[in-house]
Amino acid sequence: MSRASLCLCITLLSALARPAAAQSQPPDEPAANPARPTVSTPATLTPVGYFQFETGVLGATDSPEFSTRFGFNEVVKLSVASRLELLATGEPIAHYTVGANSANSVADVFVGAQVVVNAGEGATPTLAASYLHRAYDGGAPEVDFGSPTNSFLILASADVKGFHYDANAVFNELVQASVRRAQFGQTLSISHPIAGKFGL
Repeated sequence: MSRASLCLCITLLSALARPAAAQSQPPDEPAANPARPTVSTPATLTPVGYFQFETGVLGATDSPEFSTRFGFNEVVKLSVASRLELLATGEPIAHYTVGANSANSVADVFVGAQVVVNAGEGATPTLAASYLHRAYDGGAPEVDFGSPTNSFLILASADVKGFHYDANAVFNELVQASVRRAQFGQTLSISHPIAGKFGL
């Protein structure tokens, strides 16, 4: 996928989402459902038929591949059915310094989907599985844990006694030249409302 194709895809997604945002919201339609600032991906999906954009920043220093690196992350989600969500994620721009040289680059772009296996409620967890494939490698230096070619997640989310949790089991395939390696990990995020719209 070329940079021009990537920019065209992002522009089209933005153009498709803009008319829906400009319309008044009928009382029976869902409100916005932004994900929590978290290291774990929620097992629950966004409302069907709505685009959701999640934007973040990743900064790192003193890696074997760079001295500094800052990138803007963008995740685009679209649920096409109550149990199926399409995903696109990437770094539209990454700024990095290697030795005395600084540069900007589009970093990796991933596409995939998330499927709800069991729709839970309350303390009964929602269970889901997701798959992401690296569709474009922009060539920007990678952070220490690398950038997977393929990534498979098992996700669980639930509310227990006023606490919300999102847990993920991560199975990655890392590829460098002819060498392929498996990488495993897990994440857990727990949150609790503390006052009004604030949470901890």
